[in-house]
Amino acid sequence: TAQLDHAAAAEELTRAVQIDEQLADAYRDLGVALQRTARLDAAIAAYSRAVKLRPRDSATRERLAYALLVERHLPEAVAQYKQVLAEQPNRPEAHNNIAVALVKLNRIDEAIVHFAAAVKLEPNAARHYNLATQFVRRGSDRDAIVHFRQALTLRPAWPAALAELAWVLATSDDAKLRNAGEAVRLAQQACQLTNSTQADALDALAAAQAEAGQFPQAVTTAEKARALAKAAAQTQMADRIAKRIDLYKANTPC
Repeated sequence: TAQLDHAAAAEELTRAVQIDEQLADAYRDLGVALQRTARLDAAIAAYSRAVKLRPRDSATRERLAYALLVERHLPEAVAQYKQVLAEQPNRPEAHNNIAVALVKLNRIDEAIVHFAAAVKLEPNAARHYNLATQFVRRGSDRDAIVHFRQALTLRPAWPAALAELAWVLATSDDAKLRNAGEAVRLAQQACQLTNSTQADALDALAAAQAEAGQFPQAVTTAEKARALAKAAAQTQMADRIAKRIDLYKANTPC
C-alpha cells in the first residue's frame, strides 16, 4: 500500500543520507516520506537539515513551516513562514498558514495582515471567513461583515458563516450595523442546515430574536442552545448562554 511504500522510501533515504550528509534533495524527500507516515518530528528534522544545506529552497522551507504548524511549534512555524515570504511574498497558502499560527499565538493584528494578503492573492470562501473572524475579535465589525458576506457569496449554504454573520448583525456595538431582520433570517438558515443541532447557530438565532424584540422566542431558543452546549461538555459556552438568557428574560438584547 501507499503507507508501506512511504515507509520503505523513508528507510532507503535514511540510508542515503547516512552515506552522504550533504544530499539536500534526499533530506527533502526523506521529510516528505516521514510526513506521509505521520512521523512529523522526524520529518521536521529532515526538512531542517535540507534547508540548512539549501537555504533558498522555499518549497522545502514551506514544508518545514507547515510541519511545525501541525505539531504546534508555533513561534518556529512563524519564523519559517516569514523566511518563505521574504523570498516569495505572493504565496497565498504561506500567508494563510502564518496567519493561522499567529491567531494561535493571539497576535491578531499580524494575523489580519496575512489573512488579508491571502484573500487578495487567491480569494476563496475559507479565507474570507478566516479574515472575518479575526476582524470580529479585533472589534472591526464593519470589515467582518464585508468578508462574511464575501464568504457566503462564494459558499452560500455555510452554517458557520451564516451564524457568525447573524451574530454580528444582532450584537454589534455599532447600532448602525445591527439588522435584526437579516440576522434572524441568516441564523434560521444556519439552524435549518444543521437540523438545529449546533449550539452556536441556535445561540446566534436567540441573539437575533432578542434584537428583533422577540424575547420569549429568544429565551426558548437560547435554552436549547445551552442544553446542546452542556451535552457537548462546552461548559464555558453554556455559562455564557445562561447569562444571555437572563438578559432575554429581562427583555434586553445582547
